[in-house]
Amino acid sequence: MSDSLRESMSALMDGEASEMELRRLLKEDSPELREEWARQHMARSVLHDEQVRPMSFDLQAAVRTAIDEESVHSAAPTG
Repeated sequence: MSDSLRESMSALMDGEASEMELRRLLKEDSPELREEWARQHMARSVLHDEQVRPMSFDLQAAVRTAIDEESVHSAAPTG
């Protein structure tokens, strides 16, 4: 995984990712990226003394669906 993708992922985890970074991460769609996402979240949870649970859902699919639904709503004619 490139340093650029790692930086984008870190920005997303911190709530600082731009729309371009989010789209780049969604476009990548690789097992390596998903594994890194899960590892970083686990490390973050440990550092914050939070309960650690393995991620068992496809976050990428959920985010992509939300973006697609938002695009449909914003493209709908008004008035």
